[in-house]
Amino acid sequence: MPYAKVYLRGFAFVFPFRFISILANFFFVTEGKGMIGMGNAIISGSLSIVINYILMAVLGWGILSSAIGMGVAYAIPTAVYLIYFSRKKKRVLHFVKPKIHEGFILRTCTNGSSEMVTNLAIVVVSATMNIIMGNFMGDNGIAAVSVIVQVQFLLSSMYIGYGAGVAPIFGYAYGEDNRKQIKNVFRISTKLIAISSVILVVLCILFRDFIVGAFIRDTTSQSFYLARSGFSIFAIAYLFVGTNIFSTVFFTSVSNGKISALISFLRTFLFIMGMLLVLPPLLGTTGVWLSIPIAETLSIVTSITLLNKYRGVYHYGSDKKIILT
Repeated sequence: MPYAKVYLRGFAFVFPFRFISILANFFFVTEGKGMIGMGNAIISGSLSIVINYILMAVLGWGILSSAIGMGVAYAIPTAVYLIYFSRKKKRVLHFVKPKIHEGFILRTCTNGSSEMVTNLAIVVVSATMNIIMGNFMGDNGIAAVSVIVQVQFLLSSMYIGYGAGVAPIFGYAYGEDNRKQIKNVFRISTKLIAISSVILVVLCILFRDFIVGAFIRDTTSQSFYLARSGFSIFAIAYLFVGTNIFSTVFFTSVSNGKISALISFLRTFLFIMGMLLVLPPLLGTTGVWLSIPIAETLSIVTSITLLNKYRGVYHYGSDKKIILT
């Protein structure tokens, strides 16, 4: 608790840099300069590792220096963003004097509500899993859950990143009523996600010891055993995670924030939280690990049902319905 409080106080001051660096990547993608955004992310991430190591491991400045190091790392992409879009004559997107557009901020927040729900739910679900596993297995249970959640962030980022890259394409094509491009990009995306999902699950099962071992070095510990056994069950969820994330991103990109938010809410707060409240009392720790795969399965049924319903509205598919295969 003392470490968390100290770190949070420091992070509060550097959060604006973190926020702007995330925002910048969306503008770089929209500008058609996604490689600049990726370069920024690689540089800031690498700097964060190096600076944290120097301040904490070498100089021994403590946990507060970690927040300071993160602030310095995020300040660099922020500066690149501000400088890049300040050159008005050479940029499609650039800074101008803001004007008030009635209802614009409200529509934007509404359209992005699904992403807010998703990220908010990650925190709530993680805390709930910590509490449940802590009650079952104590500190070892919390350590195992932490490993699973960290791996989930890592692997899901692939689909989140793809969604962030493809969303402007869908949005632009929808704006100019380019149905051919919408259909083509949608077809490529669904095939890519389906194939990568199967490969991801196979790799997770084959290399589960290596993945868990990257977080827990003591392979004889109870926390390693819990995380290893739980990861084998949890990995099944990755068959459906990509499609569920893509569905919310697609509906957001065509300005249907209501459907996007509905998918996100059902997937996170209703299905995942519902399974976490029902299964652990019946199945113990196995119920914790099963909660996410079952919730993602229910979510993909919802996602595909809604995609089938709106395929004629946004013209992203043929007359044939999307089926689970």
